[in-house]
Amino acid sequence: MSTYLKQFLFVLMGFLAGGQAWAQDIEIGTWRTHFSYANVKLLTETPNRVYGASTSGFFYTDKEEGNPQVLSTLNGLSETGVSALTYLPDLSTVFVGYRSGGIDLLQPNGITAFNSIKETSGNNEKAILSTARSGTNNLGDSLFLGTSYGITLLKLPGFTLGSSYLNLGSNGQRVAITDLAIFNNRIFAITAEGIIINTLDGSQNLNDFSTWQRYPFSAASAPFALEKAGNNLFAANSSELLIWENGNWQSLQLSTDVGNLRDIRKAGYSDALVITSSTGFYTLNPENNQLTQLQSSNGLSPNAALLTSESTLFVADRQQGLIVKQGSDWLSVSPDGPLYDEIYSLPFGNNDILALPGNQDNLLQRTGF
Repeated sequence: MSTYLKQFLFVLMGFLAGGQAWAQDIEIGTWRTHFSYANVKLLTETPNRVYGASTSGFFYTDKEEGNPQVLSTLNGLSETGVSALTYLPDLSTVFVGYRSGGIDLLQPNGITAFNSIKETSGNNEKAILSTARSGTNNLGDSLFLGTSYGITLLKLPGFTLGSSYLNLGSNGQRVAITDLAIFNNRIFAITAEGIIINTLDGSQNLNDFSTWQRYPFSAASAPFALEKAGNNLFAANSSELLIWENGNWQSLQLSTDVGNLRDIRKAGYSDALVITSSTGFYTLNPENNQLTQLQSSNGLSPNAALLTSESTLFVADRQQGLIVKQGSDWLSVSPDGPLYDEIYSLPFGNNDILALPGNQDNLLQRTGF
């Protein structure tokens, strides 16, 4: 053990000795997961719950009571590593997509695993990255999945595997689809090359890359999100909000400088667009583009925000996990866990196990000692 690591352990043990310690008994022969929930990246809501996902952890919190409950392979999930998350209200289903291509369907009668994409041979990159529901059109009611290899359809309500659209790059190469939207019977998809668009009226072969309209963006202005709100479709890059008008993308001039954009999504209670930025949380009325600030993000590092059907603001934060605004305070509603998933060492002493994050080279830097 290095001298620096010994010094760190000495300081840390002294710190813990002067503070409070707590422990939970775990029955012999049982297991318990200890993932980090400090950096929540994905959110969705159901009538009674808000679900959140970090890099490896997944949980929900009750809207009224605020008690977080961990979901893992120990209580029904098929794996870890959530990369897409959405709720289908008419089917009472929380759709959970994984980096492996696996899918879990959380329904009132239990959890169903769907592994058809994951188990497909000949494709190593299978991550589920985004979703968009088509509704009734030429392809039927389907859930479009944006993946690391292209687009795959799940036919609803039975969640059966439908068509896949591959090789959608400008030269017919495979490209990842990082976000999707269905708008006016068209499919909009974000790739590393920009936004591509095609019709869903059956007149085009979606597997033919030459039939897709292309709207390239520079690296500095590349969109990261698409969202339908009201009768409009919006896209966001780090510095501006875009609106689809008259067959083109137009920069939307906001009444307030909101700083760097982090996330856009439709509010749970109305057609308002919720904007998360480096300066705060805002709603945009899609009919008149009126911008209203909900809260400042001072002291936070938000990834995204969810304004529920009850008008409660939940924030997925990079350092504090899932937090909710109550009065003038932010309340944590994430499960307890380590700060990081990467653990360098698990020393034992005084009937406690200490989880030291990182590795020996970056341990001191990451923990602040």
